[in-house]
Amino acid sequence: MCWLSRGLPLAPFIAGSITPKMSPSRLLPLVTTLLAIAIGFGAEPMVATSFDIRHDANELLDDLQKSRGEPGALLERVQSLLAAHGDSMITSGDLCAPLAELLALKLKELGLTDSFVQTYASVAERRLREALTAHANESELRTLALSYPGTKAATDAWQRLADKAWDSGRLGLFLDYSNRANEKTNKRSAARIMAAQTLLAPEQFLDLPKSLDGLEEMWRIDISEPTIAAIQPDKNVLNNRIRRVRRVQQTGVPRYSLTTSSGELTAASDGQKMFIFDHLIGRLVGEVRTLGNELLGPIAARPVATRNGFIGIGWADDKAVLMCLDRLGEVK
Repeated sequence: MCWLSRGLPLAPFIAGSITPKMSPSRLLPLVTTLLAIAIGFGAEPMVATSFDIRHDANELLDDLQKSRGEPGALLERVQSLLAAHGDSMITSGDLCAPLAELLALKLKELGLTDSFVQTYASVAERRLREALTAHANESELRTLALSYPGTKAATDAWQRLADKAWDSGRLGLFLDYSNRANEKTNKRSAARIMAAQTLLAPEQFLDLPKSLDGLEEMWRIDISEPTIAAIQPDKNVLNNRIRRVRRVQQTGVPRYSLTTSSGELTAASDGQKMFIFDHLIGRLVGEVRTLGNELLGPIAARPVATRNGFIGIGWADDKAVLMCLDRLGEVK
């Protein structure tokens, strides 16, 4: 029998090693127990980075920690690995982070950050000038910034990337780049950072008004005149049925159920009427349609949003009536 590196038997996981007599009901507890034991031993997190990259990264981190090799050669290996795989996710002990962050932490921990900056500052400045002259894209600027951590050129590249992210409304990236550029001391950037954080993580407790009195009406939609229904009630129904329906129509209070789709359209229905409106500006889209001749409850009357419009259900003379309206309010 083979054993895993954690001291677990490998045989139950090898195809054909499980005898036919072992039923699924007995196998499931066994697998669950083994998984629990593996978790108890502290299994490492899974990352999608290839083995070669992870091997080279961990070997370099170990060499840095134990000072194996000349300092200049070690720093050169750091720079080369950063330029090629700075964004790759790496595990090191209890940490799981991009390689650029792990190497930056290791350099700082070992007091090698200043040596790295002095070695590559001029090279980084020249590379940045060349990139700006060639109108480098964001990916190229990001690679440059990752390749020379701690240098002024890297900080400048992160600042430019933060400005591009802000101008295009990518607030998450803006916060990430601003943090890498350490722009909290910059007054303009500090205001932007505060605004981005407010937009991405608004306060959970809103200061709502105690009363809605005095608020102006934003818009109003006239739905008093519906069009002719797609299916007309049968005129030969029993008189008491007609009287009951008319009594409901006269005394019932319409309560519309709303369904909003992606975009600016909302459908409303109470089982008798159905219509679509633009909830941003309060504009009726198409016409008010007669659906059935009975009021329905809010759950039954709620329209269903589809890719091309909305579907509503009504009830007329003991028959269900379905109506599909496209995004222009036309019956399909």
